Parts: sequence; structure tokens; C-alpha cells
Amino acid sequence: MWPEGDPTGAATQRILFWQHKTMEMMYKTIYNTLVEVGLEAVFSPQDYLNFFCLGNREAVDMHETHPITTNILHERGIVNFKFKEFNSAVEDLSACVQLDRDNKSAYTYLGLALSSIGEYKKAEEAYLKSLQLDRSFLEAWGHLAQFYQDLSNPTKAFECLTEVLQIDGRFARAYHLRGLLFHAMGEHRKAIKDLTMGLNIDGANIESLYLRAACYHAVGQYKEAVKDYDAALDLELDSMDKFVLQCLAFYQKEIALYTTSQICSCHFIGYNRVSSYWSQFPSFKF
Repeated sequence: MWPEGDPTGAATQRILFWQHKTMEMMYKTIYNTLVEVGLEAVFSPQDYLNFFCLGNREAVDMHETHPITTNILHERGIVNFKFKEFNSAVEDLSACVQLDRDNKSAYTYLGLALSSIGEYKKAEEAYLKSLQLDRSFLEAWGHLAQFYQDLSNPTKAFECLTEVLQIDGRFARAYHLRGLLFHAMGEHRKAIKDLTMGLNIDGANIESLYLRAACYHAVGQYKEAVKDYDAALDLELDSMDKFVLQCLAFYQKEIALYTTSQICSCHFIGYNRVSSYWSQFPSFKF
């Protein structure tokens, strides 16, 4: 950390400058990853990377203990869930709600973790407990709607989303989920209406853009479909999920363009055949 030489010398200053830039890049990479998994408010880059200078070693007190608090259990449970360690997440979050029975966020993440390991009844109970603590907790309503949708229960999913939009009519995720339900039911025009509402609130939602494009594609509005596929492709690539959707968008866009070209070609051929037929009758003006 301390290069040899005159600290004010040009060579040492250049070393220190690039050392600083390297550290800055490393911390920025960690921060961007935390943002991607939604933990930037929970952890900081210094929790994962630190730089130290040489010093005297201190003796470790083997009898020193650090009590595990509800905050630690909550945060650790979220981290375990984000990294798909679902059983560990269930263990930490269950311990958290035992100590803090008013932690609505812990109940919601517990529901997510339980559903991920197939404990659907317990997951539903965790979601409902979270909403019992706060009926206006939008995230819990959204996850519960997704839960019912995954279990092929559109009636309960619709009930949840209706409740969400009554609480907050600008909750974009609710429009996306309802659009997804309409799409699955074949109600593509209703899906387009809801997805458009959601995109008016959050225009950079790649999932809504791709889904609306698919709905336009399904009803034969290829120009609008291509426009949405292009919008999805233009979004900044910052996660693997976006990369997959952008690959699908590129593929579906090519299909839409090909279909449009075939339709135009058929119309042109049909027009020529009709013209050729009526040309046999000079007195008829086509």
C-alpha cells in the first residue's frame, strides 16, 4: 500500500494514482453487484473488500462472543435467499420472526424462501402474516399475487392485484403481473392495456416491453411488436436476465419482420392475379 520512493516524486505519484483508480474500480464493481441483487441499502462494498497496511498482530480473544440480533438474521436471510441458499434463508428468517414478530419484511422473504423449496402452505401463511401486520405493504401483495399465479390460481392472483391497485394505482409491478395473467388467458388486448399503464410509470421495464411486444405479435400488430422488441434491445444490459430477454426479443423481432414480409408478398401476388383475371374483360375498369 505504500510504494517505496519519494512520496512527492513523479514515479511514486503515478503509482499512487493508479492504485487509487484500481481500488475505485473494485469498489464500484462490488457496489453495482449489490444494486443488481437489491442489497445496496443493506450492505456496503467495504463489507466485502478492505485494504490493510502491515501492522502488529493483536491477540484474538477466543472468549469474545458477538450476539446474533434480529437485524443480522434478517439481513443474512435475505442474502441467502438472493444467492439461492433457500434452506439457510428459511432457517435465518424463521429465527428472525421468532424474535421479532412484527417484522413484515422478514415474513415476506420467508414466504419467498418457503415457496422456493415447495413449502407452499407455510409460504402462504408467511405472506398473509406480513399483510396482517400491514395491509398496505405493496411488496407483500405483489409477491403473494406472483405466488398464486405460479400455483395456477388466477382468481386469487387477480384479487391480490386489485387490492394492490386500490392502495396505489401507480404500482407498476401490479400492472405487469396482471398483464401476465391476461396474456396467459389469451386476453392479449387487455394485457396490452395493463402493460401500457405499467410502462407509462416505468418505461425501462424490459419484462413489460417484451411481454407487450409478444401480445402485439399475437394479435397481428407486427409494427407495434417490432417497436417494443427494439425498445427492449436498446435497454442497457446489466444482468443475465436482461441478456436472455434481449436474445428472445431479437429472435422474435426477426420472426415478426419475416411474417410481415410474407403477408405483404401474399397481398401483392393476390392483387396481380386479380388484375390479370379482370384484364380479360376490357369493358370492366379495375
